[in-house]
Amino acid sequence: MSNDPLSGLPASEKRNRLLDLVRELAYMEGDFTLSSGAKSSFYLDCRRVTLYPAGALLIGGFVLDLMKELGVSVVGGPTLAADPIVGATVALSPLYDWPVQGFIVRKSAKEHGTGRLIEGLLPEGKPVLIVEDTITSAGSVIRAIEAVREAGNPVKAVWALVDRLAGGREALAEAGVELRAMFTIDDVRAHSTEGKQ
Repeated sequence: MSNDPLSGLPASEKRNRLLDLVRELAYMEGDFTLSSGAKSSFYLDCRRVTLYPAGALLIGGFVLDLMKELGVSVVGGPTLAADPIVGATVALSPLYDWPVQGFIVRKSAKEHGTGRLIEGLLPEGKPVLIVEDTITSAGSVIRAIEAVREAGNPVKAVWALVDRLAGGREALAEAGVELRAMFTIDDVRAHSTEGKQ
């Protein structure tokens, strides 16, 4: 039995609340340059949702539901975007009767101490779920997948909060991994929070 304080809400209402948060906190319009160098008329700062109390709680729950469905007990992803998602998921997991271990993939191996590329807990051979807040081209996620596979772990799927519909899903499919996104950018842009408290 779950001790999740939102467990009384139907999944559709939880999903709608999370979409409210993405639209209110993360979505901005203007002139932006993305990390790929591409120009965009909108920007998603999903850290404003993954580091927000209700956002972390909802996201952790949705990720754990998927992990249960996939039979996976290890979660991780590329720093920095995955860090709060992994933390929320690991912290909530005992309340869902599905304890999980977490790890973070660095952008490059550290040059001191252990020299690790992967930090945290990645038991060798165990299948993992990779998480990310926003999927654009999926470059950082694919690098994380390669690091995890090199460590000897299969990747069952990638979970993302928002798919920007910019080729990431297709790139992941080429890498042999399915994308499970909560929302697409079309969902976010079409969603209205007007009149909501």
